[in-house]
Amino acid sequence: MKQKNHDLKTITEINPRDFELFVGMDVDKPGISMAVSNWEEGIILNHRTPYDASHILNFLNKRFPDTSIVFAYEAGPTGFGLFDQLTDAGFACLVVTPSLVPQNAMERNKTNRLDARKLSLSLRGGELKGVRVPQGPYRRLRDLVHLRQVTTRHCSGTMCRIKMLLLNKGIEFPGERWSQEVLAKLESAPELESLRFELDILLAQLRFRQQQKKEIQTEVRAHCRAHQELEEYVGYLETIPGIGFTTATEILARIGDPSQLKRCKELGCFFGLTPWESSTGDRQTKDHITGMGDGYARNLLIEAAWVAIRHDAELRGFFHRISSKHPKDRGRKIAIVAVANKLARRIYAVLKQRRAFETRPPQKPEQCPEKQKRKATKKRLTEMMLEQTAESESQHQVTVRGEDGEKLS
Repeated sequence: MKQKNHDLKTITEINPRDFELFVGMDVDKPGISMAVSNWEEGIILNHRTPYDASHILNFLNKRFPDTSIVFAYEAGPTGFGLFDQLTDAGFACLVVTPSLVPQNAMERNKTNRLDARKLSLSLRGGELKGVRVPQGPYRRLRDLVHLRQVTTRHCSGTMCRIKMLLLNKGIEFPGERWSQEVLAKLESAPELESLRFELDILLAQLRFRQQQKKEIQTEVRAHCRAHQELEEYVGYLETIPGIGFTTATEILARIGDPSQLKRCKELGCFFGLTPWESSTGDRQTKDHITGMGDGYARNLLIEAAWVAIRHDAELRGFFHRISSKHPKDRGRKIAIVAVANKLARRIYAVLKQRRAFETRPPQKPEQCPEKQKRKATKKRLTEMMLEQTAESESQHQVTVRGEDGEKLS
């Protein structure tokens, strides 16, 4: 089989003309259903093989020697193991998001074989775009961050179960929010003796999850310190108002190597913070955000935006300016999403330029360059109007004469 000299680990799009065979794979735990297509005949082969890249490569090498091949499969619970095996063998492979695979609206049947055929034909048509597969320390960071996220959800779930238990028994929660003092009251309050067994079980679960979360956070910090590049990027992100260590590591784990970012607007689209648009002819309609991408990371960015407007005068002014243009019932929601989008642009800037973010000091109205420019333009226009008025008056002077016909002035 012919092998292409590409940076195979970072490919997200292909030029179909560079390849002769297109292999779509539907991957599950027992094995892989694959469909092979070419330029002349379309689908030429359907095959089922065990979950191992070596079986696939041996089979194709026997059937199609000296042929350039590209592979594609949908991201799922099997992870990136197959991607690593194929790219290490020297072949291009795309891992695609299932929701972005082209679908036939009239198609009602779904099988592994049909899914593999669909991937193969879409790959041949150049309609697939792969995700960025994290490599090296970024993949390990992603695994740790995902574990921290799951543990946080377990903590929140246990807290909710404790509150529901108290509500079910008509007992008021001993505090406004969770704290060590509230936990101590729940462990020792005499009025809760009738619920002591259930409470002790739930409180033990909560203590255990909280301890796990601390250990995971410690491991995340140690992993970042062990890799200079990660530590450097996290430090840059923490200089942006509103972003702390947890949010910085979540963002970095989601986007992977920042050097692969290409455009400033890319992060806003990645987090689903760009507006949905439906325009035709002269009519242009923009509505809510698209909501594409990772919802958890998007929520973290919006929470960071609420913190940022309290510490950054520029973002606070931007927030009030946007909210004032919309109805009061939804102006603040629209404005805070716009601030989150602006935060995404700041994140792109500090990661691509590899520098700390510098907060600009608030400027007085007379010191603002834009206002100074508008003021100078207004002054210049006023002077021009006065000059034109004076010139017009001099050209159209009215001659006044007395009763005897002599010129008075």
